[in-house]
Amino acid sequence: MKTINRACSIAYELVFSMSFVLVILAPFHAMSTRHLTLAQSIDSSHAIIVGETWGLAVGEKVSLYRFNHGWKAPIGTARIESIGHNSAQIAVNPETMSWPLGRHGTVSRASNGKTYASIGSNDGIAEGNYLNIYRDRTNIAQAEILKVEPDRSLIAIPQDIGDPAGLVASDFTVATQVVVYGNGMQSGIEIASICLVLLSQRVGHHLF
Repeated sequence: MKTINRACSIAYELVFSMSFVLVILAPFHAMSTRHLTLAQSIDSSHAIIVGETWGLAVGEKVSLYRFNHGWKAPIGTARIESIGHNSAQIAVNPETMSWPLGRHGTVSRASNGKTYASIGSNDGIAEGNYLNIYRDRTNIAQAEILKVEPDRSLIAIPQDIGDPAGLVASDFTVATQVVVYGNGMQSGIEIASICLVLLSQRVGHHLF
């Protein structure tokens, strides 16, 4: 009985200590997680993502997501081909994707006040189609395609969403994104913290 009580006590202390460490580390883990939005289709295998690109490297593999209630897993893996200022070009193998990259474009407003999305007939877009409009990966509106050119489309966008410049238009109802979870240094700190808790528990019980 004494052995069982001691085991329960050790287990309780370990769970409490691990929970405390995880609570402390959680905000830092969240802050280091970056979401890069797929903002521009190039073709069925290539696209441009936008967001904080620090720490990414050419040739690195990253996971693509379309988070929704029924799907939390990656839809595929992309390779970083080139990196610019807050943007990067990615490449995928369509045959290994759970879902296609889809069609995405950036919204802009011309000097005549008309609003365009940077995808057109070359991407299979047709007049009368609708595109979903995203701000920071949140679907905020739908836009009807009024006229199509090879590389852009004139769209009718709701007036109550504010300045549309820089928003993303897509044929998917859920935003496509790359998620980068932390970095090597942070992972090392998290592992070291957990190991330190385990070591302190072991040493403490040997001493007492």
